Amino acid sequence: MNPLEQIEKIREQSRARSQSYYERNKELISVRRKAQRTPTEKTIEYKIINMSKPKKTQEPEKTQEPEPKTATINFYENTLKTLFKILESDQLETIFKKYKNVIKTINDATYKNKLYSTNSKKNFYQCIIVLQRDGKIKISKTALNEYIKQFELLNIISRDETEQKQREETNISFIEYLRQLKDAYGEESKEFLIGSLYSIYSFRDDLNLKVVSTEKNTTDENINYVVIPAVKNKNCIIIINAYKTSGQYGKDKILLSNYESNLIKEYKKNHEIKNDEYLLGDKVLSGFIKKMNNKMGLNITINKLRQMFVSETLNNNNDVLTRLNLSKIMKHTPETSKKYKRNIKPL
Repeated sequence: MNPLEQIEKIREQSRARSQSYYERNKELISVRRKAQRTPTEKTIEYKIINMSKPKKTQEPEKTQEPEPKTATINFYENTLKTLFKILESDQLETIFKKYKNVIKTINDATYKNKLYSTNSKKNFYQCIIVLQRDGKIKISKTALNEYIKQFELLNIISRDETEQKQREETNISFIEYLRQLKDAYGEESKEFLIGSLYSIYSFRDDLNLKVVSTEKNTTDENINYVVIPAVKNKNCIIIINAYKTSGQYGKDKILLSNYESNLIKEYKKNHEIKNDEYLLGDKVLSGFIKKMNNKMGLNITINKLRQMFVSETLNNNNDVLTRLNLSKIMKHTPETSKKYKRNIKPL
């Protein structure tokens, strides 16, 4: 059994347990679900038909991290812009030399009348360290060591905060989440389609999907695609080429179930989307997703959706092999997957 089959087996076991729970408590659940079992359980059925091997680097013998992709570059650019705003200067040549002033300003800085979060401040210091590493700024060894010290201190605090959240926080299940989306927006809505896709695979902000009818039209490695076959009985395929860690993990090719395929085909038809247009738009969806969930009273971002995906898997099986296999789907390290885990609220 390969890693992806192992994950699928785990999720099948989870579905079986959910069904068993439903059979034992269906009268209670029927009241909570308005006497109707929604089809949203079906959206957890999926099959990954290929995960290509990582792309070879020019110097495979080195253990260094791959060169950052566009998402990583944008992350540091945006972080630097925020730093400039906080420090009220954009003079790279001098701004970071006075490290005592920089550290005090970062640690005291506020956003919407609140101190920046631990992770935000950690990102600021990491950005400074990367700038020095890449030769974009020149600072003294003392200054660099102080920035590294701040980063390491915040890293410890961040881990402590994560452990506390894991003990105290709970996540909504995807079954309940999709039920609420359906009630709020309808099964044919953009909102429900997005939620359904996140329930069957752990995307980042990668669903800017160009519509094509055959796989032979998916050759641009900078574009993510959804293949919507003209043949009625063929299922759709999502191909993710461009994402944060694509240089390390390569391309994903995901064959969707009948249910998600039908959702996509109906959405394409209802919105008169043509080939070479984008199914959900060509812009990032993070703002849209946050807004659609806020309207339902849910504080759920893309990162929270990924957290829900990890939590449902690891709450059913948390052994080492499962964590390793899950990390390959999540496109990050097993340690990061472990940080995502929360308890799931019962139905």
